[in-house]
Amino acid sequence: MLPRFDHLIFVVDDLAAAAARFAGLGFAITERADREAGPTENRLICFADGSYIELVRFRDPALLRTHRFAPVADGGWADYVLRIDDLTAAHAAITDDGQPTSPIRKVQKTLADGGSWEVWLSHFGRGVGDPAMPMLAEDRTAHNLRVPDTQVVHPNGATGIAGVRIAVDDLAASSARLCAVLSPVPAAGAGGGQRFATAAGWVELLQPAPGTAEAARLQTVGPGIIDVTLAGPRPAIIGNAP
Repeated sequence: MLPRFDHLIFVVDDLAAAAARFAGLGFAITERADREAGPTENRLICFADGSYIELVRFRDPALLRTHRFAPVADGGWADYVLRIDDLTAAHAAITDDGQPTSPIRKVQKTLADGGSWEVWLSHFGRGVGDPAMPMLAEDRTAHNLRVPDTQVVHPNGATGIAGVRIAVDDLAASSARLCAVLSPVPAAGAGGGQRFATAAGWVELLQPAPGTAEAARLQTVGPGIIDVTLAGPRPAIIGNAP
């Protein structure tokens, strides 16, 4: 089975203001009832398909400056995460492909009601290897414990994540690496890039043409997400400054 979108990470410097801004765009905002406080705080935008957007703020700005998200410290899309059934097997396959990987990290959190959730994660992209590569996640407990499903109906009609466009320095090289995780779609993307199929959507790699806004951002912050397309009756595209 193809990986599916688990979540997208959007870095902010003012969590309350960012949540209000996204609420103003017609999104319902969820605060997960994790008992432990970590180095970051977040708010979630959860969708009916089980995916979500994580608005994340670093409590200590100095930590962000040394984190793998440092290139987007001024805010914006930081990473994308795909959910799979067997992270151990995928990790081995990507390692065998000769790509750098992070060790599998087992994350556990206790909820305010006494329940708990666990997910296994591994990074293959930003901060580790090619930023076009995703983070992979495997749920070890029920998905809706980690991703609450109580506020998945949004006034703007969004139902999930349809696709992600990613700017890269070398389209051929990044495409070859992503083939270790996703299957390429024969037809190129609308912008001359290469698309890959997820279980219910797509990832498109794009080498921006000189002089474009995408090329300017690539030069400023390096490879990374250009924009995100959301599924729904009125598909929406969200860039790095919604």
